Amino acid sequence: MPYWGGVGNANQWPGNARAAGITVSTVPRAGSVGVIMAGQYGHSVWVESVNSNGTVNISQYNYFNAGGSGWGHYSEMYSVSPAVYDYYIYF
Repeated sequence: MPYWGGVGNANQWPGNARAAGITVSTVPRAGSVGVIMAGQYGHSVWVESVNSNGTVNISQYNYFNAGGSGWGHYSEMYSVSPAVYDYYIYF
């Protein structure tokens, strides 16, 4: 993800991005960051591509048990519903 000066947990990123003048949307596009707002920290993913049927292909770190046992692993997911993510931050 490009550096944009954002701080805080993933669920704070949409507000921080808006404050920095960066576009935040509910529509995914390749090269954006998808954000899940739920939980204490939220979760963010990189949108690798948007498929013709509207689903997204993503890459991520620290999604529990994805890419390995426990936390701290890289993983990819394909054909994910875009509704899984509350916001998309455009770069």
